[in-house]
Amino acid sequence: MHREPTNRRPRRESVKLLDTDTCVAILRENTIVLRNLASEIDSIATTWITGAELYYGAAKSVEPLKNSALVSGFLASLRVLNLDDPAVQIFGETKARLERQGQRLADADLFIAATALAHGATVVTGNTRRYGRIPGLTLANWLHNQEARSQPLGQSQTDRGRRIPGVNARAQTAGDRVDHDRERPGEVGYAGSVVFDNDLMPHRA
Repeated sequence: MHREPTNRRPRRESVKLLDTDTCVAILRENTIVLRNLASEIDSIATTWITGAELYYGAAKSVEPLKNSALVSGFLASLRVLNLDDPAVQIFGETKARLERQGQRLADADLFIAATALAHGATVVTGNTRRYGRIPGLTLANWLHNQEARSQPLGQSQTDRGRRIPGVNARAQTAGDRVDHDRERPGEVGYAGSVVFDNDLMPHRA
């Protein structure tokens, strides 16, 4: 993992912070998600929470060793943002505010949201309704291709030289069709030659 130094103030930049469900979709080579990924390849990041959840999912899968290696390679290709003082403060204030409003959100979600707010990042997630409780948080949903974009998909300059380990080269080409994108209920998702159970995605309270 490329960890961010904790003693440096985060820069305000255009970062797409991948939630765990989006990372699972990438590892399963979901066509729509990969097309979005290709156009944002230089701005993606994730959090240590998502890294932990991916390793947890891999450990529970039918082939834990292979899947853990795949997760390791995937995370090594990303910036992994740590909690810093601004994010920790945002976490505490946001959790208290939600509780006063009679709402609850899993700490994992709050840590991810707080990290995004501290970095001025957009959370890329399929759980937009849940994260939508947090004021000021910018969201994008690649799973359903819902995102405010400055230009149509496919017009961005794609860096074809950068590859995500565990996702084959063909799948990472913008606009290309992934033949083995399997997302039907009851089936398993594939990432390269490694099989992931449908239960890979942790369930947050």
